[in-house]
Amino acid sequence: MVAWQQRVDPRAAWGGMVALALLSGALSSNTFDIEGPLLGQLWPGLWYGGLLGIYLLALRRMDAVRAVAFLVLVTISWYAAYRGAYAYAEWTEGEMTVAGLVGGAVGGVGMAATAAALFREFRNTIICGTVVATGAVMGTLLVMDQPYVLFCGWQGTVATVFGYGLFLAPPPGGARQ
Repeated sequence: MVAWQQRVDPRAAWGGMVALALLSGALSSNTFDIEGPLLGQLWPGLWYGGLLGIYLLALRRMDAVRAVAFLVLVTISWYAAYRGAYAYAEWTEGEMTVAGLVGGAVGGVGMAATAAALFREFRNTIICGTVVATGAVMGTLLVMDQPYVLFCGWQGTVATVFGYGLFLAPPPGGARQ
């Protein structure tokens, strides 16, 4: 067993991650300001990266430097996804379904790349591909024009796949120790 697994049940750690992602989605839907200053547009990434980063730091899955890197990279991924979705929507004069798909995929790529850079368990094309595909599909919730549904849906399901890859899936090249 890895040291963190001696202290925490992997299924409980996975469930905690999903619960925090849903909390992040609720906070994001109440703090996101599409027409406000840059900080108002960054809140979803800050909530998601911050809550999950602190949680993974508390579980001793990463140190403080990696937790800050996680926060910064997740926030950048969110902003790229947000700008990509709305740039596509402007380009197509309001096609929100595909815009959500594009934004969700960009966010998924950012999340998968962040995870692969920081966690050995994510150097696996199947799990990274699943994060990207899940992000893309959940991005289509943008068409509903309901921030709570979009943020809780995307953040919750991506955290479900992310947590599975981190806590439960066999690592690349073998079974869990």
